[in-house]
Amino acid sequence: MKKIFLLVFYLIILQFLQAGISHALEPRIVDAEMKEINENITVSFKIMDCFTESLNKAILNGIPVKFKIDIIMTSHRSFIWDNTETSANFTHTITYDLLKKEFTVTCSENLPDTPKNFKDFKEARDEMTTVRSYAVMPIKELVPATKYKIMIKANLKKVKLPLYLHYILFFVSLWDFETPWHEMNFTY
Repeated sequence: MKKIFLLVFYLIILQFLQAGISHALEPRIVDAEMKEINENITVSFKIMDCFTESLNKAILNGIPVKFKIDIIMTSHRSFIWDNTETSANFTHTITYDLLKKEFTVTCSENLPDTPKNFKDFKEARDEMTTVRSYAVMPIKELVPATKYKIMIKANLKKVKLPLYLHYILFFVSLWDFETPWHEMNFTY
């Protein structure tokens, strides 16, 4: 009886450890904050744990990688579904020039759409996974005493291979990721 109890106890502990390890490796939105800047509601956030070892190798071999980021702002209504006030999506793209040994990161939410060049891979990845002060909606369009929700999601745009190469190069699908929706609620 005592051995069975210890076995069950160890299995439960092992299950919690595995859940903690798998959760730590899932891509997610972190450090999300909302501010009022220049008469706009803005959001800033980071995408964590999205670069796997195989994805890093692919980038270093010159394959461009594109993250798609979706932002939706809704207002709460009592009896029907929430009303979508605004939605946006934009991309962050990283490429590596093998000849120049230089990374280029392009963030489409920045106007004009000017690429930034980096020699250091870590700096390029930080730029790729960070969104700073993205203007979601002008404050003048908000209705006082209304509940709002901002939802953020990021995913790796799927790499489209020509012909039927995706059957041969099946490991390309291992790069795919999608974060869960990150929600921020506020009342104006």
